[in-house]
Amino acid sequence: MSIITALRKGIGLASRHWRALLVVYVFNLALAGAAAVPVFRAIDAELSHTESAEQMAEGFDWLWFEEFRASRNPGEELSVSLAPWQQGLAPLIVNFERYVRGSLRRDLPSPLIWLGILYLLITTFLTGGILGLFAEEDVRFSLRFFFDRAGRYFIILLGILVVATLAYWLLWDVIGTAWRGLVANVRGEATTEWTPVLLDWLGALILVIAAFFIHMVMDYARIAGVAWEKLGLFPALLGSAGFCLHNLGKALGLFYLTTLLAALIALAYGLLVRLGGGASTGQLIVMALVQQGFILASIWIRMVYLGGQLSFYKGVLSVPISVRNPEKPRP
Repeated sequence: MSIITALRKGIGLASRHWRALLVVYVFNLALAGAAAVPVFRAIDAELSHTESAEQMAEGFDWLWFEEFRASRNPGEELSVSLAPWQQGLAPLIVNFERYVRGSLRRDLPSPLIWLGILYLLITTFLTGGILGLFAEEDVRFSLRFFFDRAGRYFIILLGILVVATLAYWLLWDVIGTAWRGLVANVRGEATTEWTPVLLDWLGALILVIAAFFIHMVMDYARIAGVAWEKLGLFPALLGSAGFCLHNLGKALGLFYLTTLLAALIALAYGLLVRLGGGASTGQLIVMALVQQGFILASIWIRMVYLGGQLSFYKGVLSVPISVRNPEKPRP
C-alpha cells in the first residue's frame, strides 16, 4: 500500500467517524474547563474593579501582569501558567522548543501536572474507542460500541503509555542530559562559538528524530494491540518495532506526511488568529470560534494519524482486521 493511499484512508476514517471526534472534544473541553475556571477566578479577584482592567481589555498591562505573577504560589496555583504569549502559534512554538530541549515539565504547577496525567489517561481510554471503530470497517458509530472498545483495550494501551513514558524519560532526561553536558564541556574548551552551537543543534535534531520514531512505534504498538486482541504488551511492542524497521521508509513517509498536514492546519490557524486581532465583543467571539475549530482540527489530525497507520498496517500484513473475529490468526 502506498503512503498516499494510507493517508487518504486515514482521512476517510477520521471524517466518517466525526461523532467520535465530538466525544473526544467534549472530554477535552471538560478538562480545559477544569483548568480555566481557577485561573479565571484568580484573575477576576485581582483585576476586577481596578484601573488595570480597562487597559487589559484594550491591550496588555505589563506592570499588573508582573505583580499578579509575583503574588502567586508558583508550585501550587494554575494561574502562574498564564502568559501573554498564550495565543496564536506562540504556544505551539514554545511547547515544541521545550519538547526539543526536554523541558516540558519546567515551571509547571503541580495541579497542571496532575491534570496532564488525567488527560493522558483519558486520551488513552478514548484512543481504544477510536481504534476499535477504525478496525471494524463496516461498523456504525454508537456510544455503546465506542466505550465498549475503549474499555476493552484500555489495559494494553495503558501499558504502552507507561513504556512510552519510560522511553521518553530515558531519551530526554538521561541521553539528553548527557549530551547537554558534552556541549557544556565543549563550550568551555572551544576556540570558536560555532562548534558548541552546531553540536547542540545536532543533538537536538537527533533527539527529536528519535522521539518521533518512538512515537511512531508506540502508535503501531497500539494498533497491534487492537488488531490482535490476545497479543500481550511486549509482543505488541516488539512486533511494532519490527514492523517499523521492516517498513521504515513508508512508515516514516506516512508519519511525516501526516505531520506536514498537521503543520499546515497549525499555520492556517496562526494566520486566522493574526487576521482577527482586536478586543471587541464580536472579535472575541470569532476568535473563540477559531480556537475551538483548531482544537477540533487537532483531534481530527490525531485520528488521521491512527486511521492512516492502521490502514497501512493492514495493507502490509494483508490481514482483514475485525474485532468481531476473535479467532483471527496471530502475526
